[in-house]
Amino acid sequence: MPFSDILQGLTLDFASSEELLSAFDNVGYLAAGYLVTGLVHRYYVRYKAGPTLPLPPQAPPKGTHGQLAPADKLPYLFYQDYSKKLNSDIIHVPIGRDTLILLNSLDAATSVLEKRSSLYYNRTHDSDQDITIHDSKRWNGCVRGMLLPQLLCSPGETISVVKRFGEGMMTTGPVGSTTLEALENGDLRTPSDLGSCCVGGDTVVAVIKTFFQAISLLPQVQNRAHAEINGVCGKNRLPMFADRHNLPYVTAIVKEVLRWQPPSPISSPYIAKKADEYNGYRIPAGGTVIANIWAILHDEIDYPDPSSFKPERFIHPDGRLNKTARDPASVVFGFGRSSCPGKDAISSTLWTTIASVLAVFYVERNTAGDGRDFTPETAYLADSDKSLLVRTRVRSVELAALIRNEQQSLP
Repeated sequence: MPFSDILQGLTLDFASSEELLSAFDNVGYLAAGYLVTGLVHRYYVRYKAGPTLPLPPQAPPKGTHGQLAPADKLPYLFYQDYSKKLNSDIIHVPIGRDTLILLNSLDAATSVLEKRSSLYYNRTHDSDQDITIHDSKRWNGCVRGMLLPQLLCSPGETISVVKRFGEGMMTTGPVGSTTLEALENGDLRTPSDLGSCCVGGDTVVAVIKTFFQAISLLPQVQNRAHAEINGVCGKNRLPMFADRHNLPYVTAIVKEVLRWQPPSPISSPYIAKKADEYNGYRIPAGGTVIANIWAILHDEIDYPDPSSFKPERFIHPDGRLNKTARDPASVVFGFGRSSCPGKDAISSTLWTTIASVLAVFYVERNTAGDGRDFTPETAYLADSDKSLLVRTRVRSVELAALIRNEQQSLP
């Protein structure tokens, strides 16, 4: 190694060469000798080991025009399968002169993006496009004043109702505190920044669409949740977010909706500020790092039979919520410093919406245009409207009256 490289490496640890010489004066020449020896060793390791560590196993792009996957397969499914073939939870894809690093397991994602989050920059998190979710009273008002009445009056127009509901929940501007305690108390006066990393209204709409798709195929899940709500809230009021501790099965449904079809199958991109290492592989400085959310939430060890919608995976046999089961929200809303600051706010909105729908409606499969029974696609895409060929049917005349009364009682 040229001595000039060593000197250059030494000055990397100081603001300038003058600062390095000043350090010699301060510690004395004998101590300075030890300092130089240590710094030379440190730079040698950096020089020798860093660039020579191999990149993760390569999964080349398969698209005919440079796409990240074959035209007949979704990228996150393609790289989930490729990761299994290569027996590596971290793989890389060369894209021109750039390197894309894909993390296909929870261990890889948390080790890189959570535990060493200071080394990574999330461009989406620093976006100046802010998204606001209104306070909990406004959320309850949207559910009771818009969503439920419109589902009651337009049972076959679920898609339009859900879209309007999502738009009504979101605006731009300053936002409030997003702690769970604040949500329960309706006290959201402390400013905070949700940021576009939360995806905002798109996230709310995508998750509710998934909920309708899944639940329309599972009347037994609907009936169990409805019975649980009746046991806690009775038939004279709708569930509130504060009821969630007494409604574990409803909470399990919300968790399973997030896991089964996450609103975004991959994380937002992170940029490595400097070279890093995971499991003996090099993550180059400037490389783009993405967590495969779909692969993590469909891991067969954490979630047996991952393609099936099973809220029971989050429930103990005695009916209590299984708090040791891995919560999908911890993956869906990002990692480390770039995790979504508004995750509690969005989670509260989703819980209140899903619980309210289960309290008053049956959700059923709709019919196709020719009258044939229609089964929603399980290969669901968040931006596909086919999944919402479902309809709602109020459970009783009394519950229909409750919906109207709730709407009329709003200010």
